[in-house]
Amino acid sequence: MTYLICPMLILCGFRSVTKIAGSLSCRRSKYRFSHISHRIYKKGEILVTKRHPDKTHPNLWECTGGSVLAGEESQEGAFREVKEEIGIELIKSNGKLVKSERRDLYNNFCDIWIFDQSFDLSSAVLQEDEVIDIKWVTRSELDSMYDSGLIVPTLSYYKDIF
Repeated sequence: MTYLICPMLILCGFRSVTKIAGSLSCRRSKYRFSHISHRIYKKGEILVTKRHPDKTHPNLWECTGGSVLAGEESQEGAFREVKEEIGIELIKSNGKLVKSERRDLYNNFCDIWIFDQSFDLSSAVLQEDEVIDIKWVTRSELDSMYDSGLIVPTLSYYKDIF
């Protein structure tokens, strides 16, 4: 089975981000660069995870994600966050950066990666304090979930990518 993982990255606490040969140079400020979202596809389906009830946007569905660490490149943050939250190891050669943007509404910068690789969903190990459920949805089901308020609001970018 083929799965597509799409991590979105946001820069935390930095004023400017400059890409230099695939790396980032940053200066402190109100903006943040964190890794927020991953999309995984399986034959036209998207993997979504349900947020823990103690987190912001409790019990809403999202694509796996989080924040990049100081000194970490966005793709490395994608690898780490997917591994931490759902126990899946990404393969570098399967990744593609599909979108990079500054989001003034959230005071952050985002990189959205797509990884196309196979793995057995039963091998996923959910991080207990982050993720309480995991499931596959079609694009139509994701649209319906989004329209019903069951998806985190920051995931609206999926409409431009898929």
